[in-house]
Amino acid sequence: MAPQPSLSTSNSASNQSTEQKTQYLSALHKSVVQLQDDINVFLTAKMEEDKAMTVGKEGNVDEKNEEELYGEELVVDEER
Repeated sequence: MAPQPSLSTSNSASNQSTEQKTQYLSALHKSVVQLQDDINVFLTAKMEEDKAMTVGKEGNVDEKNEEELYGEELVVDEER
């Protein structure tokens, strides 16, 4: 993971040049994009892991339904 830009408030915004602000915002943007990528990779792996566990229990899984309900508790109404 790339080093995070400094969020130090010791320099007031009025003392920073436009170039420094641009560099800071550019670094911040790159960090946010990298964080989004990292989160997507993690969540995709987690979904695949959960899907593999579900397939093992039930046999076959509806992909569209699985995507819509991911993270939600599945309530099964069993009538006896």
